[in-house]
Amino acid sequence: MTAMSGNLIPLLLAALANLSLGIGVWARNHKDPSNRFFGIFSLAISIWTVSNGFLNIYAAGDWGYVWARLAFASASMIPLFFFLFATVFPSAIPPVPKTLSVVFTSAGILALVTSLTPLIVRDTTSFNGILTVVYGPLHSTFGIYFILCVGYSLFHFVRKLRLLNGNQAIQVRYLFLGIFIAITGGTVTNLLIPLLVGTSRFSQYGPLFSFVMVAMIAHAIIRHRFMDIRVVIRKGVVYVVAFVAAGTLLT
Repeated sequence: MTAMSGNLIPLLLAALANLSLGIGVWARNHKDPSNRFFGIFSLAISIWTVSNGFLNIYAAGDWGYVWARLAFASASMIPLFFFLFATVFPSAIPPVPKTLSVVFTSAGILALVTSLTPLIVRDTTSFNGILTVVYGPLHSTFGIYFILCVGYSLFHFVRKLRLLNGNQAIQVRYLFLGIFIAITGGTVTNLLIPLLVGTSRFSQYGPLFSFVMVAMIAHAIIRHRFMDIRVVIRKGVVYVVAFVAAGTLLT
């Protein structure tokens, strides 16, 4: 097994962890908008994670740009469904301006469509195992959309924390911290470094930050009934996930 294909294993584990979490939340009550939005948010992270893994393996081949575009397409849905989730969990108070919802939703759909074209990714190459992505003219615009949408969503959760108390406040704190670490880490490695430095060599590490999010939300599910989910699971699972995450990041 080559080093590059070996690096795919932790990414596949991260994708599986996010997918399992998303399915678990969605299955709990798929009619609830917060469960649906979180489920799609987790699915988008899973697809983005897998795409980054295969992108780093096939960057020099004919499929390199395909995986890169799929990575951006799935990444375009992460801030949108995080925003939609933030508007309704644990309640729709305080409300989000309708104009802002229309702007972010429209921007997300536009980002999804353009991600599948040369407007964001033109080509990919790999030299000595180091990934290089040739970006299109809308790459910077994509970055602005991503940062603004994620930034406002996190700010909106801060606003909600001021109004919440008891178990709901605890749930939102775990959620906020886990997602903040995951999205900040992924944004730095997969968006800011390529934008500012011009290298994508660290993109394979971005999705691994999602292990922290999964671990913290799993802990919130077990200890604080996050999303009103009841599970029969040993607490040690949370610490196993955290251990795997730490070990993966250090390899």
